[in-house]
Amino acid sequence: MKEMGKMNNAIIQIICGIIIFVSILYYLKVMPSYRQTDRGNRVLSAASQLTFSSYMVGFALILIVISIQGMSTRNFIQSCLLHATIVSVVNAGSIIFYNIKLPKN
Repeated sequence: MKEMGKMNNAIIQIICGIIIFVSILYYLKVMPSYRQTDRGNRVLSAASQLTFSSYMVGFALILIVISIQGMSTRNFIQSCLLHATIVSVVNAGSIIFYNIKLPKN
């Protein structure tokens, strides 16, 4: 049974790693062109506010769980990886969202 849990953790870590990698590649791809325009700067500014907020909320939730019920080292590492994945997805998703939502002018 323990081997099954280790395999599930490994699969989750691989999937999270791929998602983080793709999100970072997307961010690095759009960043140079967005920094060149005023609208692009507004998109990046709005996206960074949402990204930072999601980072702080996730961090607070991890701390609350640790203080209330404790957490094993394996679960802490897993929750940090999931937190990083969520923040990466929020960052890329908010750039896409604000690129569509903000007016072109």
